[in-house]
Amino acid sequence: MPGVAAYANLDLQNSTRELWIRTVQSQIAVANPMITRMLMADRISWGGGQSLRRPVDIAEMDEFLQPYGYNDLLTAESKTFLDSASFTWKLFQVPLVYPAQYLIENKGSAATINLRQLLVRKANRAVQIGLVKMFYGVNLADAADSVTVGQDVIDYTSVNGDNHKQFQSARQALTHDATYGHITRTVSSNTNTYWQGRSLGDVYTDQATSRQGSIDTFRKMVQKIQEFAPENPRDGDYLCVVGPDLHLKLKTYVERFLTLTPGPLVKYGFKSFMIDNIEVAMDYRLQDKHIYDVTNSRGAAKEMWFFHVPSWELRFHPERAIRMTKWTWQGDRPGGIDMYLARILAAGNFVCWQPNLSALLTNVT
Repeated sequence: MPGVAAYANLDLQNSTRELWIRTVQSQIAVANPMITRMLMADRISWGGGQSLRRPVDIAEMDEFLQPYGYNDLLTAESKTFLDSASFTWKLFQVPLVYPAQYLIENKGSAATINLRQLLVRKANRAVQIGLVKMFYGVNLADAADSVTVGQDVIDYTSVNGDNHKQFQSARQALTHDATYGHITRTVSSNTNTYWQGRSLGDVYTDQATSRQGSIDTFRKMVQKIQEFAPENPRDGDYLCVVGPDLHLKLKTYVERFLTLTPGPLVKYGFKSFMIDNIEVAMDYRLQDKHIYDVTNSRGAAKEMWFFHVPSWELRFHPERAIRMTKWTWQGDRPGGIDMYLARILAAGNFVCWQPNLSALLTNVT
């Protein structure tokens, strides 16, 4: 049998174009239940000012109620009822660099992917990921005390502190004894306890106490955060956010009470669920050893977050409400090169106006 002649591989390579699928498959998940709720509220601060400031009611006056007789002297007392919480504008930007080489070569049929569109899409995702990290208190400087940008040293010490350059995190708001909204909180001296994130044992030192990821823990914590709530909370006012493991565990508890309807096709299972009319949402970022790893790989310990949604806001200044500037050629600037530059600019902050309606448990198994 005559041998089969080998074809010239180089001829094939040089004359045949590769098959490119002209879409990009994303490998990133960004959605966050609580940030989604805040964005849906669409709270934008119109106007200027140095900070977001609001008076907060800190005390009752029931001790002034005086039972008296006709001939008794009537008391006349007063006390301070208001404090002031303030949040400064925090700034961030995402630079978009588009070299002239892209402009010249990434055109027409030669462009398998529109790089400029991809760059804009990636920059918007960078904003989403950054907001999620800042919300959970992740240091965007990778835990460095400071970083040098040009000739400027940017301070990143105390990542969650009021003076830090990042948005104020939910972790800062709910961590006991941490200064928040420029209000100092100290358990030992009973200073501004009203401004603390809620404590399950009313001691405000038990946030890291070991707890079981059970409906019992869930219900006890819900009872605590509802003590200072409005008299008639609305459906959806509360949200519990947990990682995949705790979500699955609570889901298993709920599953025990499901009743299946017999038939030729039985449907079983559910993605979302509520306990006592409070939604339990899952966030993959609260799973140990995840890509965002906000729990620092602490083994079996997981976090359970309870939010009173109406008291939280994601505020943006209208002039910096995640706005993208125009593309500007850099070649006519001193030392500039042939490229185009745009920036996404934001000024805002995460704000909680009543931390005692929310809570964080950091050692749930």
